[in-house]
Amino acid sequence: MDGMIRDRKSEGIHDPIFARALVISPDYRMEHACAFVSVEVCGIRGDDAGEARRSASMATGIPVTNIIIAATHTHSGPATIGFFNPQEHEYLALLLGKIVSAIVKAVEAARPVLFGCVSGREDTISHYRRLLARDGHVVMNWEPYPPEKIAGPLGEIDPEVGTLQFVETADPGRYVGILYNHAGHPNVMSGDNYLISGDYPGLASRLLEEEYGCVALFMNGAEGTMDIDGLRDRDWEGVGRTGKALAEAVSETVRRTAVKSEPVISSGHTRYTLSARKITANELKVVA
Repeated sequence: MDGMIRDRKSEGIHDPIFARALVISPDYRMEHACAFVSVEVCGIRGDDAGEARRSASMATGIPVTNIIIAATHTHSGPATIGFFNPQEHEYLALLLGKIVSAIVKAVEAARPVLFGCVSGREDTISHYRRLLARDGHVVMNWEPYPPEKIAGPLGEIDPEVGTLQFVETADPGRYVGILYNHAGHPNVMSGDNYLISGDYPGLASRLLEEEYGCVALFMNGAEGTMDIDGLRDRDWEGVGRTGKALAEAVSETVRRTAVKSEPVISSGHTRYTLSARKITANELKVVA
């Protein structure tokens, strides 16, 4: 399993994990289409995602640059990147094939839709995990530390819930797909968990799919400094609490969305490299 230090392999499946796909096009022509894929694993290496994108492009005609493959970042998924544990090559090969299959199925299921976009808010799940102690050093939010010695978080979370929703043109009450975005760290279940799970975004997607009768894709935000409350219900009850909170926030946002006909769809992309952070001499002294 990926994302946590564990001393053995997984022991079973708590809840099934999925690769969900949504394809949109302004005119049914696949050369103008965009594909979004949400995969319930901790991460996928760039080369592996590229392989799936090229295969999907060959199978559907969607440009490689118009295919987004995004891991939800669950820490209770198979080792697709080999973070802390060896990479599961056999599973990864299976997964890449399923990603391509999901995109192909989305293309085959295409139909006219109306489109809506709106943002909401959920600020109970994520917490800024780097805390500044009064003596100047940094404490992670899961580390036991006297609360009175904490000056406060070193930054702010991003509580925005962004949603895209699609309904059938012929029946606006029938949903075709929901894509939602929120910045969070799906590691409610920590290193003592040995069951495969989509963690709280997996539960949120299942709840939304039950409510709206359509596919619901979670796309994570910048989760590097986001985390769950480190000392609160790191168990399946915690997964239930956070998953339901996210689903309710998305549902509340979706319900107040006005869908529009004939939306303008365009796409673009850019490639950039982030430089490594430079640690100052004073920061090194604090750490030491």
